[in-house]
Amino acid sequence: MIYFVVDRAANAVKIGYSLDLAGAHRRLSTFQIGNPRELTLAAAVPGDMYTESLLHRQYQALRIRGEWYEFLGELREYVEQLRNYCNDTTLAS
Repeated sequence: MIYFVVDRAANAVKIGYSLDLAGAHRRLSTFQIGNPRELTLAAAVPGDMYTESLLHRQYQALRIRGEWYEFLGELREYVEQLRNYCNDTTLAS
């Protein structure tokens, strides 16, 4: 599963991989512990580590550090489109 965690205050998004939605929620909780700003799970879609690496390469120009990217332009539109397809039950923990 490919997940997108957004830090709106920093205008950043993390593109990550987890085996399942529960794992994505666990990661979100872990990231939140070390971050004073609110983080949200914006979208989670089927995918594997290869898909994650393709997305990392596709948005390389927006990379801030590690798996965090500037939440701008095409990447922001992509995540927001995915978010529109995900409903609250899809992202519920």
